[in-house]
Amino acid sequence: MKPAYSDIAPVTGGLVSGICAVKIIPREWIAEEIKIDFGTNKVLSQAVLFPNKNWLKLQLVESSYEFDEKPKSNKGGNYYETSLSGTSNDLSADLLQVLETLRYSEFVVIAMDRQKRYRIIGNQDAGMVMQITNKQTNNQGGNQVITIDFTIQTETLSPFFEA
Repeated sequence: MKPAYSDIAPVTGGLVSGICAVKIIPREWIAEEIKIDFGTNKVLSQAVLFPNKNWLKLQLVESSYEFDEKPKSNKGGNYYETSLSGTSNDLSADLLQVLETLRYSEFVVIAMDRQKRYRIIGNQDAGMVMQITNKQTNNQGGNQVITIDFTIQTETLSPFFEA
């Protein structure tokens, strides 16, 4: 039987190099709607989570961190494709298991853009899709490289968030 993500506690370990933190939660953990001022594109209220639920923190190597919002269009109209990716440098077997059990969830993500401003991406209705790539090579002493990618398509830019 596949383990449920609520049965596994997130764990963190020692950090190896420069990091960039990204906070994530499955969108089902949000108890109340996130209010956004559409005039200023700022979040007006903090995300209220269900009891015993907390933000999960991912540590990404700073030089690998990328945040992009690209305007696109098709026959259905205009939209933005938002992507966030990075490499984890110290991912334990326990944390990798937690991420694997969350693989098919959609996430609300708090991330930093290139100007060090926080953005909240996703809401109760739609969240970012996570993809984890676990690559192990025989080069350079058998390095393991964990790449984590998030993507979402939305009608508006991600609102700014006061962390």
